[in-house]
Amino acid sequence: MRVDSELSMRKETVDDKQFVFDLFSQIHSERLGLSDYALLAPLLQQQFAAQTRSFEQHFPSATYFVAQVGFQPVGRLVLHREHGCFRVVDIMILPAQQGRGFGRWLLNNVLDEANEAGVATRLSVSQDNIHAKRLYKKLGFRAELSRGLHEEWVRSHTVVNAV
Repeated sequence: MRVDSELSMRKETVDDKQFVFDLFSQIHSERLGLSDYALLAPLLQQQFAAQTRSFEQHFPSATYFVAQVGFQPVGRLVLHREHGCFRVVDIMILPAQQGRGFGRWLLNNVLDEANEAGVATRLSVSQDNIHAKRLYKKLGFRAELSRGLHEEWVRSHTVVNAV
């Protein structure tokens, strides 16, 4: 699997608001298995607003990134650097761009930084997201705790990055 050499990550700006909402909408519409966007739009707007408030409340110092190929945005990463731990709060790749190694590339950037800082990396994943869990396992994460529909995964900083 080759990641496009034009892939980069930059801090999210106000100009990215529509892209981030569209990304959220595509991901969550797909998960819900619904395609009538006119019916979904109000629900997606409410869910997006709730998620945004939750991130701001629980991770006020998080850094928001946009992944892009050239100048075209393809994904988003929200990273909270806590004392003694990095938390991947959210990671999303456009459905049409999934499977190209972009998520792995983003996570490897986080893991490299966490290794340099000597801290573990944590994230939460839906129990039914088998593709993400397969990737996390390859990158050295291990399931630590199951809570309702989500699992908490952790990766020690002592693990060497898998490629």
